[in-house]
Amino acid sequence: AISIYQAEDSVRKSHDIPCAFGLLFHVRKGMLHSSVLMRSNNAFILMPYNLFEFSLLAEAIAAELRVPLGPLFYFASSMHVYSENFAHSNEIVQSGDHCERLSDMSIMQSEPSPIQQIRELVRLEAEARHAAAGFSSLNFDEWLTLAESRLNPYWRQFFYLLLLDMAQKRKVGYALDRLSTVIESPWKDYLPSTTFSDSHAKEA
Repeated sequence: AISIYQAEDSVRKSHDIPCAFGLLFHVRKGMLHSSVLMRSNNAFILMPYNLFEFSLLAEAIAAELRVPLGPLFYFASSMHVYSENFAHSNEIVQSGDHCERLSDMSIMQSEPSPIQQIRELVRLEAEARHAAAGFSSLNFDEWLTLAESRLNPYWRQFFYLLLLDMAQKRKVGYALDRLSTVIESPWKDYLPSTTFSDSHAKEA
C-alpha cells in the first residue's frame, strides 16, 4: 500500500493538495492487481496522465515481483470536467478520436531492477535540471553518455524526454538536434513535427 494523501493535507492551505489518496497492490491468481484511490480527478486535463503514470508504476511493481501485470482498478470520489473544458471534451467524445494502446511500446524488463532504475532516473534528472542552464554543444553529449552508463535502454528513453523538456525551454539547438537522433518510437511518433526546432521549441 502506498499512502499519498497525508493527515496534514486535510488542514493545510495549499493549491497542491494531492488528488490521489493512495494505491494498493495485490497478487491474485498469480498476477498483480492494482487499485488507485482518487480524492478528486479532472477527467479532461489530468486523468490521461494519471492513468499512464499509475499503470507504469504498476508495471514496475509487477516486473519487480516477476508476476504478470493484471488489471488496474481506478476509483475517483469526484470525477469532473470544468466548465471551461466542457465544450472541448464533448467534441472529443463525439468525434470518437480516442487514445489507442501503445502496442509498440517496449515491455519493461525485470533486470535490472525497475525500482532501482527509477531511482537512478530521478537522480539523473535532478542532476541534469541543475545543470540545464549551461547546456551547450560543448557539454550536452556528456548527458547522453551518462544516460548510457546509468540507465538501460527502456528507462533511458524517459530520461531523453525529460532532457527534451529542458532543452526546449532553453532553446538549445544542438541538444534538440542530438535528442532527435536518440528518442525512438513510439515516443517520437507522438511528438509534434516542430519539437526539435529551436525556433518552435516553446510551442512544441
